[in-house]
Amino acid sequence: MALEAIQSLIIDKIVAAFDGDANKFETFLVRASLETDRLAIESAIRKAQETKGIEVDEANAIILGLQEQMQTLIAEIDALL
Repeated sequence: MALEAIQSLIIDKIVAAFDGDANKFETFLVRASLETDRLAIESAIRKAQETKGIEVDEANAIILGLQEQMQTLIAEIDALL
């Protein structure tokens, strides 16, 4: 019974936080997922920039590709707003 009460309380708080709007909640979840992906790409960019011993042209190609992916995700995030 305590578990059901806790679950109900959590659901009530989520509903209140998003004014009962399921679309707002879904957008929040999608945005969080996209932000996580963006952060992973940024981390990969930093790692590629810091990596020593690889050719500059190869590193630049990796960085450019990752930046393009990040820009695509940023555009998706902005479209949700």
